[in-house]
Amino acid sequence: MDKSAWDQEIDQKWGAQAEERREALKGPMWEGMPVHQFSPLSREVRIRLMMLMMGVLIGLLLWGLNI
Repeated sequence: MDKSAWDQEIDQKWGAQAEERREALKGPMWEGMPVHQFSPLSREVRIRLMMLMMGVLIGLLLWGLNI
C-alpha cells in the first residue's frame, strides 16, 4: 500500500492514533464549513476592529478635507 506524503506525516505525528486522526480530518464536518469559522478572533473582537477601522477612515477623510 503506497502512502501519500500527507498520510506519512500523520503517521509520524500521531503514531497509534493516526487512523483516527486521518478519519477526523477527512470527515464531513470540515467540508462545506465557511472559512470564517476557523478565524481565531471572536465575533465581538472582529466587530470592534471594524468599528475602529471605520473611525480611522472617517477621521482621515475629515482631516483630508480640513473640516
